[in-house]
Amino acid sequence: MLLDNNLLAAENATEILERVVARDYRVIFSQSLDIFRLTHKNVELLQKVKSVNSRFSKPMICFSCNSLPQRDLFYAKQDLLESFGSQAVTVIIMFGFNTRLSEGYGILMMTKQLGLIPFVQEYMPVPGIPAKIPEDYFDMDLDVIADMRFRTNGQNNEKFLRYVNRRYACHGAGRVMSRTQATKASQGRSIAKELADKGVLVMASSKGTLKEEMPEAYKNLQDVVQVMHDAGIAKKVARLKSISCVKG
Repeated sequence: MLLDNNLLAAENATEILERVVARDYRVIFSQSLDIFRLTHKNVELLQKVKSVNSRFSKPMICFSCNSLPQRDLFYAKQDLLESFGSQAVTVIIMFGFNTRLSEGYGILMMTKQLGLIPFVQEYMPVPGIPAKIPEDYFDMDLDVIADMRFRTNGQNNEKFLRYVNRRYACHGAGRVMSRTQATKASQGRSIAKELADKGVLVMASSKGTLKEEMPEAYKNLQDVVQVMHDAGIAKKVARLKSISCVKG
């Protein structure tokens, strides 16, 4: 297992790789190789290396891509990457450090277009090096992100989507009572009248629906908003007052 992600930059890189080939080692480039250092000269030697995946079950070589300039190198060196064979190149992609959403999307789409396998991992802060997520992280249409589809490594694609989901504000407070519990708790009450007394007009398909959705069935909205604000996920800019609600 070779852990040096800058192996190809070493003065004796050729010597090391020739030794690996001569001794017939099976190698995992677990920290990835630098796409910038991939050349016509060393690609022939790398093809002779028995580079495999983490389970030692199939040929695999790993590179990393964490920025759009790096992504462009993958396009420029497509012919070299194709020489390793179909589904034999994994691209390790770090997110959650200093990239915008469109940059992460651009890198992931590159792997899809070139037939490479994405392996995504979230940046884990180390002392003195915090994440530097741009304030304008959400710089593209989220529907486009939701439409991403990959034939391989779907779990890694899901990790990225879950991270994106954590970065924007929740759409509601979240329930504290099940619908059955709320219905029982509202027995003998007129939820519509209680809300009308507070200046909120409601329309619902049935009284049962209204009971299921009574205010107490949900977490305190102000508490949820404050948590989002304190965590830096969203910023409070205005406080809105409900005047009506329609439940299907």
